[in-house]
Formats: sequence, C-alpha cells, structure tokens
Amino acid sequence: MLTIEGWQKLDRGARMISPLVVALFLMFLLMVPLRLPNFGTIAPSVALMAVFYWAVYRPDLFGAIAVGILGFVQDALSGAPLGLNALVFLLAYSSVVSQRQLFLAHGFFILWWGFALTAVIAGFMAWAIQSFLHLGLVPFDPVLYQAAATISLFPPAAWLFGKVQRAFLSGL
Repeated sequence: MLTIEGWQKLDRGARMISPLVVALFLMFLLMVPLRLPNFGTIAPSVALMAVFYWAVYRPDLFGAIAVGILGFVQDALSGAPLGLNALVFLLAYSSVVSQRQLFLAHGFFILWWGFALTAVIAGFMAWAIQSFLHLGLVPFDPVLYQAAATISLFPPAAWLFGKVQRAFLSGL
C-alpha cells in the first residue's frame, strides 16, 4: 500500500514524463492510416515540434534520453533507418538548447521562425543521410512538403504543449 509520500512521488514521476508521453501519443495518433496517398512521406513531424518546444521551455524534463526515445520510436513506426531521426532530433535538440535564452527572451514569432529554420535544417540533414545510405540522391520534394506541413502546424502544437505545461508541470 502506498503512503501519501509514495503517491506524491508517483504523481511527480508521472508529471515529469508527461512531455514524452504527450509527444508519443501525438506521434502515434498521426501514424493512424488515413488512406491519403503519400501522406506518410509528407506527414508533419510532431516529434520535431515536441523536441523543439520542450528544448526551449522544459529541457530539464525532456532531455537527450527522451529525444532519443522519440527518434527511435519514429524510426520504427515510419520505416526510416533505425537511428536516423534519433540522430537528427538530438542534433536539433542540442542546437535549440544552446539558443534557448534567445527564444525565451522574444515572442512567439521569433520562436516560430527558429522552429522553421530548425525544421528545414533537420529535413535537409535527414535527406542527406538517407541519400548517403542509398548511395544516391533520394527525392527532395517530400522533404519540402513535410517541412512546410510541420512549420504550418507548429502554432497549434505549441499551444497544446503549452496547455500540457500549465496543466501538469506548473508545480515542478
């Protein structure tokens, strides 16, 4: 039987993993087959949105291990080479954390601009790695479409992550 202290520790632990759980839930939700032609190749990267948002606002709760887990799960679900998204997300995470104070000091449009730049660079890196692995250039169009979709959907995703942060993480 758990004591009050035990329940408090359990509650704190659940709150601490909530950013990762929400990101995984949204990623699984987006992986539901929609029967749209080629949607899988251009689907927005909810995982990259989560990595960026939490790297800016709560890197203490969304560290490199969470980023790696998110990347490996996305690789496994999407059929990408295992470790591709984990590597890209970890590189994006480290660059965002290093610029965190800049994003915190400015408004949402600077944050969105920074995310757009991160999404384009991350897409290019993933494309370059896949081209290297395939020993030839893979099509670049899906990268552009995915980046556009990801950048476009960042504001509602950031709003949702902000709601999660206020609801579950305000006391941490």
